[in-house]
Amino acid sequence: MDGIKIALPSVTKILEERNDTVYLIAGDGEFFVPLKEYLENNFSTFFNSKIFLLGYVSDVENLFATSDIVVYFSLQDGYPQVVLEAQAAKKPIIVNKADWSSEMIENGKTGFIVDTEEKNELYSKIKLLLDSPTLRNSIGKSGYEKISRENNYSYVGECLISALKEILDDVQ
Repeated sequence: MDGIKIALPSVTKILEERNDTVYLIAGDGEFFVPLKEYLENNFSTFFNSKIFLLGYVSDVENLFATSDIVVYFSLQDGYPQVVLEAQAAKKPIIVNKADWSSEMIENGKTGFIVDTEEKNELYSKIKLLLDSPTLRNSIGKSGYEKISRENNYSYVGECLISALKEILDDVQ
């Protein structure tokens, strides 16, 4: 929820400027009700007109298919599934700088990693992607290639074997 709160000022600035853009928030769980209340109390102008809290979505593929970009800010996740799903759907993704982000995103190539301390960075990256379908497609394709290469059984298995060999070498 804190990640969404951090992203909202930039997102709402985009929503004010563009009539062709909405912000969809998917997911359920312990943060759903507090987030709904937060949106109703702080972003009532946009809530249910340009910001939609969808709750649990069973057809994630269709949700990604209807999206131009994915913005995912998290202060808690270790290796977020959302990033992998966005890349598998060939969607460019913007994430916050976190321990996991540089492992999952090649900044500027397979997505963007933004510093939450930089006030306009998220806004400028969203605007850049919305204004450039060619860049969106290029980054989405690069993300798909990365996930296809690095998140398959063979690659993960090779990494595991390599790590285990390294541990055994250190023990002996």
